[in-house]
Amino acid sequence: MTCVRGLAGNRLVGTAGKRAKLVAVTPQFMPAMPAATLLSRISTALSTLGAEVTVDDEAFKVKGKFVTGKGTINVVVQIFAVSESLHLVELKRGKGDILEYTSIYMRLREMLNDLVTKGSVTRMK
Repeated sequence: MTCVRGLAGNRLVGTAGKRAKLVAVTPQFMPAMPAATLLSRISTALSTLGAEVTVDDEAFKVKGKFVTGKGTINVVVQIFAVSESLHLVELKRGKGDILEYTSIYMRLREMLNDLVTKGSVTRMK
């Protein structure tokens, strides 16, 4: 299990930019469900959006590679164990166009909305 250090309340979730609503900080949420369930749901959602998905069960990490008209977009989702039943899920843009990533992020957020709202400590915005 990986330990979570220094959770800052101002980094939990957020977006910035009125026009484009770009993801300005690393979106995070804390669902109360097993890591295996989270890995499965996240990898399925990324696949549904058209990503080439790689799952690292040992590191609790899912990588999605999207090929778009503006190039390749990499999305990395890392799951950290806070306790046996509570996990911190963090989404990051690995590489690629920020506008394309924001579009992918918004669709992914909609697909995972039930994970965020049911039993979650925080919400993705």
